[in-house]
Amino acid sequence: MGRARGRWDGDTLVVETPKFTDKSAIRGHAHSDVLTVTERFTRVDADALEYEAVVNDPETWVTPWTAAIILSRDDDYQMFEYACHEGNSTAIENMLSGARFEER
Repeated sequence: MGRARGRWDGDTLVVETPKFTDKSAIRGHAHSDVLTVTERFTRVDADALEYEAVVNDPETWVTPWTAAIILSRDDDYQMFEYACHEGNSTAIENMLSGARFEER
């Protein structure tokens, strides 16, 4: 919920996002109006991307902080619409088993 702008820095896609709205939060935590998130997407090989996000908000945190993960290719991965669970048997099974557990 900011104003994202992307550019290439060599083989890395860099997305800088300032001007976040007051309707957003970072992992449930409020932020100030000077929050900037810089994301980097770098292909490390044919089957993996390195993703890095630097969160900078000097009015909320003492120093910028970074989160990073390697994203591996999975040709069997399926993405489902949030509101629709047709064919998403794993999610349905997990939700129902959790509800049954709570009922005990």
